[in-house]
Amino acid sequence: MMSSRAGMSVVMLGGALVLGGCGLVLDWSGYDDGAGGAGASASSGLGGQGHGGQGGDGNQGGGAPVCEEACPADEVCERLESGGTACFPPLHLLVKVRRYDQISAAGASIPRARVVIVDEVTGRALTRAVEEPIVLGDEKDIYRVAVPATRRSDGAPVSQRVYPAVQAAGCTNYPTWVSPPVIGDLGKLPDEGLLSIKLACEGPNSGVSLAGSMKQGSVPGALVVANPLSADPSTVRARAMSVVDADGAFVLYNLPPGAMELTAHAAGVTFESVPLNVPNSGNLPSQDLKVLNSTTFKVSGIVAALGGTTIVAPTLALVPQSAANLQAGTGHVPPGMRTSIPSSDTFTFSDVPRGHYRLIGALELGDGAVIWRRLQDVIVVGDADVDVGTVPLLKEISVVSPAAGQDVLLDAPISFDVDEVGLVSAELVVFGPGGSLLDTVQLTFQAQGRSTWTPSSGQLKKYDHYSYLIQVVGPGAQILRQSELYRGFFRVTPP
Repeated sequence: MMSSRAGMSVVMLGGALVLGGCGLVLDWSGYDDGAGGAGASASSGLGGQGHGGQGGDGNQGGGAPVCEEACPADEVCERLESGGTACFPPLHLLVKVRRYDQISAAGASIPRARVVIVDEVTGRALTRAVEEPIVLGDEKDIYRVAVPATRRSDGAPVSQRVYPAVQAAGCTNYPTWVSPPVIGDLGKLPDEGLLSIKLACEGPNSGVSLAGSMKQGSVPGALVVANPLSADPSTVRARAMSVVDADGAFVLYNLPPGAMELTAHAAGVTFESVPLNVPNSGNLPSQDLKVLNSTTFKVSGIVAALGGTTIVAPTLALVPQSAANLQAGTGHVPPGMRTSIPSSDTFTFSDVPRGHYRLIGALELGDGAVIWRRLQDVIVVGDADVDVGTVPLLKEISVVSPAAGQDVLLDAPISFDVDEVGLVSAELVVFGPGGSLLDTVQLTFQAQGRSTWTPSSGQLKKYDHYSYLIQVVGPGAQILRQSELYRGFFRVTPP
């Protein structure tokens, strides 16, 4: 057996040392579908202590890694890039969670949040939910999450892009998928181990909460949704969502009163739908979700590049109708619901359960930004495979300014510059920090590709972050061209 015990994982934060190990024992047993397992046995309910455990590697599958000899109490068994397993000190990601408060750029504290680390590519949850913050030196609001990682022989982790899925009572889930999630790379641990995010919150308590779990057939990273019971499935919008952690646990916050239907989404399986009667206040009893069957179908089609579009590293995804943000053309992609387009420009999703979906696409994956665009109206998967025909990818509008993360002044006109010859007018769509639609206005561009939007008084809030896209809308509300949404966000600073 190979073993690396030369030193603990160390992160410097606010003058404090964060040490890996400390007697932490990680349970790798549980779910195994060939794409990463789940940890087992830890409680992650509303009233329980969060756990910094970890699930499968989300990368190689094959179930939990097993070392030839039991690892010491301060080490965990990890897979090796070259094959086999070995014991190493565990790695940790630190996630700082605060909220927008319109008072300072640092934001304000949140009493409690739920943090799960998710693989960016597969959509699988790699860790158990951590629900209790810790204090490290002068830093507060820190969630310390042990993450699994494939290792090199010297113990250094292999590169793997991840993001935190974060929830809190009274707040909008993170990420919103209107603006990009903050990305961490396990390959840079322990040197770069801090991710900092802010949530958009309405108040300390909003609506009813529900904790639940998937006791059998759990899919780490599956998207649990609560939909209005009587809603049209082709237009329904989820009232609450949660990412299933590596233990199969989930929590729904901010449920409004009324009749709801609880279900989940992931490729390869169909989950039961459970009716809920949400009261005006309090918490609902714990609810289990079960897998009904593995009956799935294919969704296929052809991508046509039109109007000078260049397809680079093309990726398509299916978003459940209730999880889609139709104004932004994006949404939460459940695990297994992404596919790449080969050189033939044909695509196929092979394991799609029954349901209503939106097809979204990315023209490129350059610099880590996935530029999603809604490509298709509702796709209904019933009892047969679906051929959606030809899906056009049309030329995007290249926005020069505001650049990603650019500061703009409160209540001052904002200039939008585009690199688009002959563009006369377009529609500007602005989203608030929680991903909700804030404004839609028509822009008229000058010859040099510049237009100006003047927010109404009080429309923008100090220190909040806003996302936007610029799009040309044709007859029948068809989106002909649109800007790169993920690169279009700005920050408001006081004058």
